[in-house]
Amino acid sequence: MNQFVSSACKFSRSLVSTRSRRTAVRFVTFMLVLPVVSGCLSPGRAAATPAAGAQAPPSSSADSYVDPMTGHKVVRLSREPGRGSYSIYFHQNVFTGTGDKVVWTHINAGPGQSLWSTDISGGQPFGSGKSTHLADTIRLLGFPVVGKQSRDVYYINDHSILATNLDTLKTRTIATTPADWDMSVSGTQGLSINADETLLAGAVTTGADKIGQAPAGASSAQAAAARQNKIQATFQAHLPSFLYTVDLRSGKINVILRGTDWYDHVQFSPTDPNLMLFDYEGPWDKTDRLHLIHADGSGLVSFRPKQTPTDAVGHEFWGPDGQTIWFDLSQNNGKGRFLTGRSVQGGAEKQYAIEQPEFSRHYNISHSGKIFVGDGDTGGSHNPMIQLLLPQPNGTLQQVPLASVAQNDYSKREPNVIFTPDDQWVIYSSTQSGQSEVYAVSVNK
Repeated sequence: MNQFVSSACKFSRSLVSTRSRRTAVRFVTFMLVLPVVSGCLSPGRAAATPAAGAQAPPSSSADSYVDPMTGHKVVRLSREPGRGSYSIYFHQNVFTGTGDKVVWTHINAGPGQSLWSTDISGGQPFGSGKSTHLADTIRLLGFPVVGKQSRDVYYINDHSILATNLDTLKTRTIATTPADWDMSVSGTQGLSINADETLLAGAVTTGADKIGQAPAGASSAQAAAARQNKIQATFQAHLPSFLYTVDLRSGKINVILRGTDWYDHVQFSPTDPNLMLFDYEGPWDKTDRLHLIHADGSGLVSFRPKQTPTDAVGHEFWGPDGQTIWFDLSQNNGKGRFLTGRSVQGGAEKQYAIEQPEFSRHYNISHSGKIFVGDGDTGGSHNPMIQLLLPQPNGTLQQVPLASVAQNDYSKREPNVIFTPDDQWVIYSSTQSGQSEVYAVSVNK
């Protein structure tokens, strides 16, 4: 019997993930395999189907609820008074090495922002752990990052590069950037920490804040248009840009690369302390985006040059083994879209076709390296849904809906999905309560 179920599971996965089937065939297949599929997605996970008459999730600030569309539990991690909170950018490490704490950002009721941590282990129900205020900032720049070993969160406050320990709450200054550096909201990128926690890295682009922003009180459509116009204008301006590292022992700052290609999204390899991924920012179809460089500034190479004139690559991230870099690839002016993995050693790319229901602003990978998650998108026929994406043998991705974010304003807050270290929860941001807050949805029902 077990052998039959195992074979049926493999067969059913192939059937339900093949989107070229005609509607009638898909329906018959679904009815035949449903009793088996419900136990095949992964151990302990049932197939997600919207409940009859399901509505959008609660827009209130409930601390927890079961998403009526998916049946998955959602908890709100940020519960502090103020002007909202948000999860840190999707490719940043926000967890301690033992997985007991997660760090997120809070918008203070007064000036500035603050960093907080929430306990997410220790036997208590997920989401009920204590939240701790770590530090206030006057002007938080770039993306904070957590050192797994040090249990410090590293961040930029104006011209100061700081570290606050998640246990002692003590803050120290790592370095102070030169006064002539343009440490602006739009021009400051990073931080990233290397695998042996000896270096930080970041990027600065001079003059980026002077290029148009959305006006105060702009609508969602105006904000989205302003963002696209700013990206195009900054790309065309060829502003001075540079990459730098900071020695965590001495505080020494070293500029390792200068140019006018708008350096962004700095990410150290999770396993090689001397290897760094970064991009040439701009419209995805206008640039060879992905580049690798060594921490001393040597070995600069274009990691994934355009293979066709219509190639558009973006929102790259490392696989947990440090051997593969994943990215969103669009071809033929968006007619073909793939979640693509390329080895740092070169060779053939691994591609999973992304069909309309799985389109997302960002994708991320589990710590096991076996499954993906997407944060959905809005507009047209896009699906505003936090969703698991399960690779199938035929090169497709099987979608498992986790949590609706239909009430999230993507122009103001992108969800930025991140798996918890045990891969049991996905953390994200949403404005569904009227302001941005940090949520987590359970991978299993």
